[in-house]
Amino acid sequence: MGITEQIAYITKNYKIGRKPLSKILGWGETTIIRYMDGISPNEGFAKKLNVIYKDPWEYLRLLEENKNLITDIAFKKSRRAVFAVILSDVSLWAVNYLAGVSKMDAAPYMIVATLHYANVYSLCKNNKPIFDGEKIAGIYKSSPKEEEKNCFYPELLCLLKKKGIGSFYTAGYDNGEFLPDKDICGILMEVYSMLNAFAPNAVRTVIRRDKTAVLKSLKNPKGNDKQTITDDVLKDFYFERFEKQGVDSPQNIKNYIRHEITAASKRTNNGNNSNNLGL
Repeated sequence: MGITEQIAYITKNYKIGRKPLSKILGWGETTIIRYMDGISPNEGFAKKLNVIYKDPWEYLRLLEENKNLITDIAFKKSRRAVFAVILSDVSLWAVNYLAGVSKMDAAPYMIVATLHYANVYSLCKNNKPIFDGEKIAGIYKSSPKEEEKNCFYPELLCLLKKKGIGSFYTAGYDNGEFLPDKDICGILMEVYSMLNAFAPNAVRTVIRRDKTAVLKSLKNPKGNDKQTITDDVLKDFYFERFEKQGVDSPQNIKNYIRHEITAASKRTNNGNNSNNLGL
């Protein structure tokens, strides 16, 4: 895509004028206008435009850093627009919802755990995911630490820790602009409430066990391990387990969690650990 097409996309989708965009980027206010008239930018300017065209998070960072250079109306309008682009991904849509209903009190790990169990519940009961978990790594472009890799969607967890839950709450939740649909909201709230009845350490333990078991199921006898956890892999793993534990509603995922906590505490051969795990 050429420079003029990139500028047209940015000004349309981020709802920012050409002069304000030039100011946000630290350029003269007529710079963008000249580029639209056919003047070619130098390599540095072209690279900067390409970055914000591809990465709305980087545009948002520049917008907030330089908001004093444009009018308050222009800033707020563009901020709402860029968040709409960011939250077009349903997983972040869901994060925004949970951040709002928890009044920013939700821990990043519990949000990611909620999305995981809500997603696998929908896979098992509705035969469709809430969001495409396979694309998360590519979307969030983050480098999770080793301890974060023990959960599902570690890239999302890394992003939430880095940017903070407040970033998503202020994305327009108060105005009701980015709420997920009601069916998704219902599943998310039931799962989130259910998980918060357990100690955080218990949820971490179960997810770590689940992740290890799922990865083990992918191992090839010849040693050629396939590490991609697809929706089909998750459905195959959880379907029978949910059936055995009577998981017929999002709230009843607690039956599965309790079963796994019990199994984990038995393996320690120390009954006192059951209290630490939230039994």
